[in-house]
Amino acid sequence: GLNGQVKLLGHRTDVEQLLAAADVFVFPSRFEGLPGALIEAAAAGLPIIASDIPNNREVAGENKNALFFPVNDHQVLSACIEKMATDPDLRSKFAKESLRIFNERFTLEKVHEDMREMMEQLTFSN
Repeated sequence: GLNGQVKLLGHRTDVEQLLAAADVFVFPSRFEGLPGALIEAAAAGLPIIASDIPNNREVAGENKNALFFPVNDHQVLSACIEKMATDPDLRSKFAKESLRIFNERFTLEKVHEDMREMMEQLTFSN
């Protein structure tokens, strides 16, 4: 029943523009290594709806910028989408928190700092 309402866009080179045009980021992944797409969504200041897997929770935070649903549970996913679509205050709150999480944990400078600290600990701990 989604014909004409959902578009599958295929490979894109304009992800930044698509994220800027989005109201919500939905990530129904079954498994992930490092969910880079969630980091990009946070950088774009988007509220997130994501499958409840450990790596998504690690990136998305503690329910401060995301709603989580069990993997393959389309009914809970649908309820999360409806909740986000009908609650502009929640979207706004989650969007601000996404940007805060990105700036606190995932900027290039922060990642470099964390890597340097880890290397120093590994190098000087022996």
